[in-house]
Amino acid sequence: MKSVGNSILVALINILMLVLLILSSEAYSSHRDRVHQPQTPPPPKLSTPRIPIYKPPLSPPHPPPSL
Repeated sequence: MKSVGNSILVALINILMLVLLILSSEAYSSHRDRVHQPQTPPPPKLSTPRIPIYKPPLSPPHPPPSL
C-alpha cells in the first residue's frame, strides 16, 4: 500500500511541476514578446499613392420570397 501512495504522490508532484513549467514558459514568452515589441521597426511606408477603387453602390436588399 505504501508504494501505491508513493507513486500517486510522485505523479501529483510531476503534474504540478509540469503546470508550473507551462505557466512560467508562457509568462516568459509573453514578457519576451512585450519586451521585444517596441524594438521592431514600423512597416515601411508605401511610396506609391493609393489608387481609390471604384465600388458600385450596394443594391437594396431583396425582400424574402413569400412561401
